[in-house]
Formats: sequence, C-alpha cells, structure tokens
Amino acid sequence: MNAALGIALASVAASSWLLFRTRFGYELRAMGLAPIAAEYGGVRLSRMTVLVMAIAIGIAGLVGTNFVLGYKYYHEEGFTGGVGFLGIAVALVGRSHPVGTVFAALLFGSLSQGGLAINALIPKDTTSSCCRP
Repeated sequence: MNAALGIALASVAASSWLLFRTRFGYELRAMGLAPIAAEYGGVRLSRMTVLVMAIAIGIAGLVGTNFVLGYKYYHEEGFTGGVGFLGIAVALVGRSHPVGTVFAALLFGSLSQGGLAINALIPKDTTSSCCRP
C-alpha cells in the first residue's frame, strides 16, 4: 500500500463535493441526464464538455502515477493496458457515484488479485483440459 490510496480517497471526496455541492456539479449532472434541457437552462455544453474532459484526463494521470511511482517504480511500454476498460466497468458497477466506485474498485481489485493467486496455485493442465480438441 502506498500514498496512492490516500490520493484516490481524496479525489473521491473532492469529486463528490464537486458533483453534489457546487453549481458546476449541478450543471454537469443536468448535462448528463438531459443535454438539450440543460442547454435551454443556460449550460454551455461545449465549455462543460471541455472542462469535464480536462478533469477526467487529470484523474487518469493520477492513475498512471500510481503505476509508475508506487507500484513498478519504472515506466514500461503498455503498462496500463486494459485499465481504461476496467475503469469503465468499475464506474458502471458503482453506478457512476463516487462512493459507489470505491466499493466497486475494491471488488474488482479483489477479483483481479484473487485471479492472480488462483492462477499461481492451480496447474494449467487442470483448467484447460476441458477445452482441448
């Protein structure tokens, strides 16, 4: 465990505050639920889209720093393969709520680590014998 856990929990708290306590969060949720109605309500969709993409890129950069500075301690080609799709699955299971994504991430992390542990303990011949031609 490293400082990335604290950074992740701080980003969850910040995003929860931003989404549910600010005007920006209200406009963002309105844009996500009904973009045309939000535009008629005075939300500038293009500006909001660019701001949300910038915030998402910043959070994705935090994920990359965890891999480089806290997990592997070096950069290698393709080190984040599949992380984006895993993040989408975590967001869907967490129902796109900051607190829900914490529990979904713990679930997916447990499943991923458990799969690695099982793969190390069970021989390949046992699991792949049913699928041989």
